[in-house]
Amino acid sequence: MYANGKIYKLIDDMNKLLYIGSTCKTLNKREITHNANYNYGTNMLLYKELKKLKKNIRDNCKIELIEKCPCENKYDLLKKERYYIEKFKPIYNKNIPTRTNKEWEKDNRDKRRIYQREWERANKVKRNAYKRELRRKKKGLI
Repeated sequence: MYANGKIYKLIDDMNKLLYIGSTCKTLNKREITHNANYNYGTNMLLYKELKKLKKNIRDNCKIELIEKCPCENKYDLLKKERYYIEKFKPIYNKNIPTRTNKEWEKDNRDKRRIYQREWERANKVKRNAYKRELRRKKKGLI
């Protein structure tokens, strides 16, 4: 089955790289699956963003082969997909295949710190009230 492995890209009508994926199907069948997922509400970031822009995959995107990638198993195919995602950094590849939680944490450390600071700023009053309540409960238990 993985002897037919392929790495492909979805590009929009302005030749902007949107997404990189892998498949063992023909590219035509994979494009049909993307269209069906788009039409029937699959929760993928790519589809959400295209809908916001009032674009659809059939009319505004095309699928192109990057590399034929005959592999022995799914893991090998996903490693190759990851290679191209990291190389080209497409807009809508949110999940990187074969990436571990530790790698994700390292890759997103700065984003997480910024998010946490913004959340703390936005919820300062709520946080302080919660801390006061905890202190009161501790005093009552001691």
